[in-house]
Amino acid sequence: MVCITRMATNPLDTLDHRSIRALSLLLDGRSVTAVARAMRTTQPTMSRLLGRLRTAFGDPLVVSDGRALAPTARGRSLRPRVASALEALEALATEPADDEPAHRFSIAASDHAFQVVVAPFLASPFAARARLEFHPMGLATIAALGRGEVDVAIGPKVASRSLAGLVSRSLTTDAHVVVMRAQHPLAHRALTKRLYMAAEHVVVRTELAGRSAVDRALGRAERTIRYRVTSLSHAVATIRSTDAIGTMPERFVRIVAPDLVVRPPPVPIAEQLLQVAFAPRFTNDPRHRSLRDALVRVAGEEVPRS
Repeated sequence: MVCITRMATNPLDTLDHRSIRALSLLLDGRSVTAVARAMRTTQPTMSRLLGRLRTAFGDPLVVSDGRALAPTARGRSLRPRVASALEALEALATEPADDEPAHRFSIAASDHAFQVVVAPFLASPFAARARLEFHPMGLATIAALGRGEVDVAIGPKVASRSLAGLVSRSLTTDAHVVVMRAQHPLAHRALTKRLYMAAEHVVVRTELAGRSAVDRALGRAERTIRYRVTSLSHAVATIRSTDAIGTMPERFVRIVAPDLVVRPPPVPIAEQLLQVAFAPRFTNDPRHRSLRDALVRVAGEEVPRS
């Protein structure tokens, strides 16, 4: 049972942007651990913040409901107002002056990053007030990033000397899954390593990637690679039309290809880390920092699984 000892004279006296954002996530039913991860902090720190919020409002706000949290009646009544307050605060931080034109940003993104990070970012108040130009990921884009011609590049962490001299910031991770069409001969069989290795595979070839996480997990074992394509979107189209299977980021697949069969890989594969990279000259630029912060906020939001 949660015990509330007192109520602040005015809850607004103890609230700041971080507190309101945490409250919004908690009222969505997320666990304290999940909210801590989304806000790039620790679980004990988030527990203490929840305690201060409960004291400020004189109500538990959220209570345990099995493995998740559920809002109390007061929490449910606050939820829409907290969401509106959070949006208003973020809008206030990025609102240009009436005579100030919308700022233009140039963003490079892989198709994985575009679906998982950029697409949700486009719905944010920050993106609504900016002029955005997008580019594909590649060596030419990375070179332009170093020259300051591209503001940020969003994509998987890669071991590439072309990234030397750039600043990077982690955004989110994505587990790997094995994907196939519903008519595939393996769609209704247990996917063993032997069957996985014997199947025909489609893989994505990029200019930046070194040895992939899949190849590192397989060690010296070699897959039968039937198709090499230039993007995850092309890989999905190939899987829909052939009996090739692919190993790719789970959140991407669940967004763009809910019709495909998804299986856990038969060997442990390291998660894919998405990061944002930028030139050091932009580190302390207020507008640029606001862009990066907006991307980090969106990337921290968990994508619900179907």
